[in-house]
Amino acid sequence: MLLVINVFLWLAMTGKGQSTIYFFKYNFAHEDLIPLVNGLNIMPLVGIAFAPALTKRLGKTKTAVLGFGIGTVGQLIAFIAAGMSSIPLIVTAIVIGNVGLGFAAGILFAMLPDTIDYGEWKSGVRAQGLLTAASAFGVKFGMGIGGALAAWILNIGHYVPNQDQSSSALASIQFNFVWLPLVCFVISIVLFMFYKIDRVEKQTIRDLDHKRQVGTTIQA
Repeated sequence: MLLVINVFLWLAMTGKGQSTIYFFKYNFAHEDLIPLVNGLNIMPLVGIAFAPALTKRLGKTKTAVLGFGIGTVGQLIAFIAAGMSSIPLIVTAIVIGNVGLGFAAGILFAMLPDTIDYGEWKSGVRAQGLLTAASAFGVKFGMGIGGALAAWILNIGHYVPNQDQSSSALASIQFNFVWLPLVCFVISIVLFMFYKIDRVEKQTIRDLDHKRQVGTTIQA
């Protein structure tokens, strides 16, 4: 489940990141904002910094869902800002969205050890190597698919570099920047509705601790 969510997260981030220059050059007509927008990519670190405090209050799954929800709101604000050509609003949208992604991305990596414990509790097999590799594969696969998909969508819209763009090209750029990430975030929220480890985490830890204590006692 986390592998698939990782794919959608990094697909969204790669597709949006790859289309940022095109969006601000052709759709928003403020190419001068590109350095500022790229600088705001540091904002996920703010979300990552506050994620542990939120996790203590909400739990990991709800914190991740909140992050994706905030990211979705950020994308909707970006759509409104594009229609209004509002610089303050588009900057606000990017800040909000990036902070939300910090919550989600930070928690996803923190949830990986839970799946290792859950696997041992459920099957007796502690497969940390396999599960860690699977998570890394999800990140790389999402980045690869995100880049390819964004390029394919631009091609469908008949994007031609360094000239006035057609309405279909502008629509494809906006889709990559606004709607592709939004769809990925919503899918991730839906997937988390089927993620159940939080519900048995305390029991899992208790049972594994007991198992290890018994094993240590027998060995002694």
